[in-house]
Amino acid sequence: MRIQPGRLAADWRKRVALAFNPVARFWAWPAGASDSPVKVTLRGDGARLEHTVGGQHDEGWWRQAAVFELESGIVERLIVDDGVDCDGRLTRHRSSYCTIDRLRAACNPYRPDVPFPAWTDAESGQRDYSAEAMGY
Repeated sequence: MRIQPGRLAADWRKRVALAFNPVARFWAWPAGASDSPVKVTLRGDGARLEHTVGGQHDEGWWRQAAVFELESGIVERLIVDDGVDCDGRLTRHRSSYCTIDRLRAACNPYRPDVPFPAWTDAESGQRDYSAEAMGY
């Protein structure tokens, strides 16, 4: 077997580039969508993707934001739901994370043909503005 000149050096450069500039590719449901997942690609530490959707409805408004960020081989995800209806304003948030090696480790029952990240829950919470105003 003959090795092509420069091939080993090219492979080495590629491995070094991946070690210092990780790439995370995974499937995710876009904010506010329920029909099709999308492929997300984050290149290099500090890479960040934000997606926000929202609109009006008969009782007020709604907004959902999703933020994905790659840092040190870990993808962090933050989902924020915010809106106003007849009961007042309510904001919910939840964050989770997934290591690069687990980005294809979970199965979604709605799309068993698509590998999803195995997210680990980090924290969640909500703020009910009406309840705060009433002293709860």
